[in-house]
Amino acid sequence: MKTVFGLLSLLSLTANADLINLRVEDHFCGEVDPFIIGDACLINASSTTRKYQLLIDFDEFYYSPLAKIEVNDIFVIDSKYLEKIDDQDVINEMNDYFDVYYGKYHYKELLFPTDSVKEVTSSQVLRSYNLLCLNNTFAGDYMFGKVSITGTLNLLNTKNYTLKGLTVDYKLSMEEDFSYIWAEGNAFDANTIFSNLRTYRPRIYTNHIKFDDLYSHKFFGEVDLILPAKEIEQGTNIFTGYTIMTAMEDHWGATVSLTCTLSN
Repeated sequence: MKTVFGLLSLLSLTANADLINLRVEDHFCGEVDPFIIGDACLINASSTTRKYQLLIDFDEFYYSPLAKIEVNDIFVIDSKYLEKIDDQDVINEMNDYFDVYYGKYHYKELLFPTDSVKEVTSSQVLRSYNLLCLNNTFAGDYMFGKVSITGTLNLLNTKNYTLKGLTVDYKLSMEEDFSYIWAEGNAFDANTIFSNLRTYRPRIYTNHIKFDDLYSHKFFGEVDLILPAKEIEQGTNIFTGYTIMTAMEDHWGATVSLTCTLSN
């Protein structure tokens, strides 16, 4: 390891534990950059209020409870073992690996993971549904549109949700008969898994979950999916969901209501 990993005296740690519950969004172990970080483990994680990027000593990681973590697993850490990362070169390397922008995350080194990690819960699928959300006739803000979102919706034991095998299809037109298509998009990937945004704290769509920026690299704009948590947990057959379309073709956006169905 390079000088990134400074030792923090255990005597300086406070006696009272402040525990943070984190979900694994992505992770990597190996050589990140030989001149800046060296061999290390990186975890992209989220609590219910914040997003984190964690840097962990490579050898200590594999002797800790984190050694077998997977995406969507939950782990609980003692926050007094988190040390802020100020080195901009290190932050840039972490951002590059996870392909994110600076400013959205709290960058921390997790020290002594054999002691600081208090619990790990492996994610398991409790129930799965075929999800179809559709609106073929929406209109607003000088635009007509059609949206279809389909895939497999999973409920996990960790009170989280995933979408897999998702197809997102939309068409936008300034003509009601769609004789001219102003913008359109279609994306599908059988292996991509989307997880609900843990930090979602809505003012309008309370008690809903959000899947953020679906297929962000395939659309010119942002497409979000919002679904009611209670209806999903109860397996309600038909309910209303929403897609928020932002900066489509860098010019247009709207919230579109969707008729959604669940089936086995």
